[in-house]
Amino acid sequence: MHYTYQIYGQVVISELELPALLPAENSEHSLCIQKGRVPAELNEPITGQSHFSVFNEHECLTAVPGVARYYTTGGNRVLVEPEIPDKYEIALFIYSHCIPLALLQRNRVLLHVSGVFIRPGEVLLIAGPSGAGKSSTALMLEQLGYPLFTDDTALLSMESGKCYARASYPETRLWAEAAEMKLSPEEKRRVRPHLEKYAYTFDHSFTADRVEVKGIVFLDTEGEEVNIAALNATETWRYLNDNTYVLRFIRGMNKSKLLFHYTTALAGLLPGWKALRPAGVKSYETFSKAIEEEIIRCEVKA
Repeated sequence: MHYTYQIYGQVVISELELPALLPAENSEHSLCIQKGRVPAELNEPITGQSHFSVFNEHECLTAVPGVARYYTTGGNRVLVEPEIPDKYEIALFIYSHCIPLALLQRNRVLLHVSGVFIRPGEVLLIAGPSGAGKSSTALMLEQLGYPLFTDDTALLSMESGKCYARASYPETRLWAEAAEMKLSPEEKRRVRPHLEKYAYTFDHSFTADRVEVKGIVFLDTEGEEVNIAALNATETWRYLNDNTYVLRFIRGMNKSKLLFHYTTALAGLLPGWKALRPAGVKSYETFSKAIEEEIIRCEVKA
């Protein structure tokens, strides 16, 4: 049996069920996911390694203990050798690892961002290091009336002096504190058995269409009060580089020049802000209202 899905505007034909992805109407696929025996080694020399992966410019072998082995090659094929029957856990590494690497093999760079709609067809992206609160901030903005656009990643492109984004899929993964905001005990499903992280679906606001990006906010924890400041293009460029998805693969895959030109072009188009909140303090409500007042209402104009 084959399934047809869409992600980042790409059509995926898969022999494995990928529950978080939406069905695709177009049958002309750009990525094929197959089930079978994964090769023991790469065909070309290893040029980089990271965690459970070894890779070069055109191939990546990933072994997640107790889950599956994955082989991503040529930008258009992922081979999966499952070790468990749990379709959710097997699929998680296809979403978060294999598909982003397949895109990078085709010179398509993802940003590590969440995002919300500030108007129909227009979004504000939210970036930041792990623990900065991207998903929690996006959820609080959703409660203020700004629907969720994407969680964790987006594929950006530029055309006629504007920046556009395509979302990944209508699911966000929430740490326990954020999950309490959105999920009842009956709705909680851990994304991995040993993690206090839960899946939340937002297909009510999801679109597979590309939308215009009006700006990007870089979050962090620092100081004793909420602080928001506009960034110049050089600062925005630096933070864009830091928030590139699968950044640790860039050099080993010979994509450093690609990334430089890509983030330089984005920084010339996108307004950027640095938004700080106190660490260890429940400040998301205040934080999200400050982003609404100081960025969405005052700075991001039609």
